[in-house]
Amino acid sequence: GNYIAISDYRRRQLSRLLRIPRHSIRVVPDGIDIWGLLRISPRVKDFARRQRLLLADLVMIFPSRILRRKNFEMGMLITKELKKKGLSVRFLLTGPPDVHNPATRAYFRELKRLQRSENLRKEVIFLAEEYPEWKSGVSDEELHSLYHLSDILLITSSQEGFGIPLIEAGAMRLPVACTDLPSLLEVAGRETLVFSLDDAPRKVARSIVRFVESLPPHRFFRRVIRTYAWDVIFEKHLRPLAGK
Repeated sequence: GNYIAISDYRRRQLSRLLRIPRHSIRVVPDGIDIWGLLRISPRVKDFARRQRLLLADLVMIFPSRILRRKNFEMGMLITKELKKKGLSVRFLLTGPPDVHNPATRAYFRELKRLQRSENLRKEVIFLAEEYPEWKSGVSDEELHSLYHLSDILLITSSQEGFGIPLIEAGAMRLPVACTDLPSLLEVAGRETLVFSLDDAPRKVARSIVRFVESLPPHRFFRRVIRTYAWDVIFEKHLRPLAGK
């Protein structure tokens, strides 16, 4: 028969008790309902499952409407460099283009061309294209859920008067990487990763990896959701058993 233990420690105990080899006992860890624990909204839960956010190495988010001064192309090129490092990365852009503004529609088309030319269809996700309800933007509840599932807030703006997303991220204990604009530095203080608009995307990508890896609580967060979320346990452990 098949033997299952919830940890390697229990597997060793069971092996001694039953006098069977350890390799004949499969470890299937206990887990948590990550969606319920973090109060993830239904639509974000569906989105996260489709995009496999729980299994990503790095999820970055930039909550903003599509405006040229947000400089999204820099974030997309940073994403490209992270992908080249072998990371499974997602860059979530939450806002839609303004349908009444020809300039923002043109900018959005430029971003879509960049997404295609740099082969970032999987990595760069325009949320306005995911659901009809998101064509006008995500709700506050949904943004809260997206923050919970992200590893870092990435702000690449070339102009800003303030930095509301930085405050939101700080309140959510979400790490922040942002450009060194005076308005953002005034909000961010010394607790964030700051980079220059002139920095090469490769340099910023390296800095982001080092920054996130330097935060033990956040490393543990990613380990937990990649290992102990019930969705992941089912895919990694239970589905193979059911197929036997």
